[in-house]
Amino acid sequence: MKVFRTKLSTVLLALSLLAMLLSPEAAFAASTTKSLTLSGGAAGGGWSIYMTAIGEVWERTIPGITVTVVPGAGISNVISISRGQCDVSMTFNTTAHEAMEGRGSFDRKYDDIAGILNMNKPAIYHFPVLKRLGLTSLNDLAASKVAIRVDVGSRGSGGELGVQRILDAYGITYDDIRAWGGAVTFTSPNDAVGRLRDGHLDGIWTNATIGISWLLDLTHGQAKDITFLTLDAATVEALCQQYGFTPYTVPAGSYPGQDEPFMSVAEDAVIFVHKDMDSDLVYALTKAIWENIEHLQQVHPGFSGLDPEVGWQNLAIPLHPGAERYYREMGYIK
Repeated sequence: MKVFRTKLSTVLLALSLLAMLLSPEAAFAASTTKSLTLSGGAAGGGWSIYMTAIGEVWERTIPGITVTVVPGAGISNVISISRGQCDVSMTFNTTAHEAMEGRGSFDRKYDDIAGILNMNKPAIYHFPVLKRLGLTSLNDLAASKVAIRVDVGSRGSGGELGVQRILDAYGITYDDIRAWGGAVTFTSPNDAVGRLRDGHLDGIWTNATIGISWLLDLTHGQAKDITFLTLDAATVEALCQQYGFTPYTVPAGSYPGQDEPFMSVAEDAVIFVHKDMDSDLVYALTKAIWENIEHLQQVHPGFSGLDPEVGWQNLAIPLHPGAERYYREMGYIK
């Protein structure tokens, strides 16, 4: 028995020394396997596609990793990470900041989240409506109180929360819209496009990157019938100060039939984990993304904005130590 204990301790010591010599991702792979649950957005939406593509990279490049992607939303993703119901997720930096402070949609501080990277792909709030309504701005809507049927995306999503904030800045609530004879529904933009074409909607309001497929689908099919409502400069400034949005003017010609620029606000999507996730694992996950960025950019144009020089910035939450180690080793954090 004594000999057995001696041999066992020798083996354990050797394994420990080997782990110290290996790279962090190799040390992780040598010690365990890990099944990761990733939550993005609604099935078929941009965040779901991003998480699926990143998960494929992790499975292919990090031994011991298996991935499951589940639907999610900006607010619920924060809660799921905090409760240990998923491992890696996405939200907006504005939502993350609100979660850290326990404001708005959060009943307490969710300060146990940490960032991996900023997608650096501004999600701009779009307010396309049918031209027949005679509206050109949200000020027009507030003044006219016209009956309008709009879809604002999945209930509880980051985009839907942003729409509420913007409408509130104009003194408009969902109940107001209903009282004017309109309607507010909560579905995916892809579904909403079909409903607008079928005559069941007058507008689709949510955040989106310029050129996203559903907006191109909408405007290509009905370029002469769609106008984008603009925000005014004073309201944009107020929204940025209160919620951490950034001002964004969408140039004319960004969509078919869009002859005039329109002013709005934007936010950045961030990928985050629980602050207590193993640092070697987070290092490996972060490194795998950046070492396979060209592949990811081929999979989806949404990855074109990723840049490791600034990917660790403007997260609105602390950078996870494992991710920070990677950015420092590569010289991106000086």
